[in-house]
Amino acid sequence: MFTKFNAIPELVTNQLFGHYVREIAMPAFQHENHYSIVEAGSLLPWLTEKLGGVQELFNRLEELGFDPVTCKWTPFGNGHSKGPPPKEYEILVKVIAEIDQKGVVIKNFLKGIVDFPHINSDGREVYLCWILGEEAVSHWHYLTDQFMDRVPIFPEPVDPPPALNR
Repeated sequence: MFTKFNAIPELVTNQLFGHYVREIAMPAFQHENHYSIVEAGSLLPWLTEKLGGVQELFNRLEELGFDPVTCKWTPFGNGHSKGPPPKEYEILVKVIAEIDQKGVVIKNFLKGIVDFPHINSDGREVYLCWILGEEAVSHWHYLTDQFMDRVPIFPEPVDPPPALNR
């Protein structure tokens, strides 16, 4: 489904100032799995279902008085917790693990923002960016950028200049 690059560092022996030095060759990319635009788009129905479930679980946990981010009960009365995490938390963790196993990076659970690692035409590792509710994967950004920095994959069509009257 997705392209898998060898991200396991290899030991390299170099001669430095007459001495042999063992170095670890770092992987060229941060992510092991990379998606094409089509592959990322094919996951959208599945992701829509999963992320919708994540949002419902977050809301349910808040109703129960459990903070899924800190994995703690909201203090009540004497400040003590109510015991182990609820079953909804275990379900939430499993759903997030399913998404993570596919190599999809969840950036915001509640808004449904995810990134798909991608290798662009220049050979650079970037993210294809999608937010729950969008019909297609249509934006990207650099690994160091955020959702607000994303740009369209395909530039917007430009209206032709008006015809010159002579």
